Amino acid sequence: MKNRILSLLLIIILIFTNSISLANDYNSKQNLNVNETTIIGESIITVLEDNSNKYVVEEIEGGPLSRKRTN
Repeated sequence: MKNRILSLLLIIILIFTNSISLANDYNSKQNLNVNETTIIGESIITVLEDNSNKYVVEEIEGGPLSRKRTN
C-alpha cells in the first residue's frame, strides 16, 4: 500500500513538473522576432528568431502549422 501511494505521488509530481515545463516553453516562444517571410506556391514560410534559436514555420493555406527549430 505504501508503494502505491509513493508511486501515485511520484506520477503527480512528474505531471506537474512537465506542465510547468510546457508552460515555460510556450511563454519563451512568445518573444520571437520575424526575420523573413517567403511565399512559395500555397505555402507561407516564416523564419522566427529569439536570442538563442531560429524557428522555421510553414503554413499551408491557413491550415496547420509545422515548426522546425534550427540553430
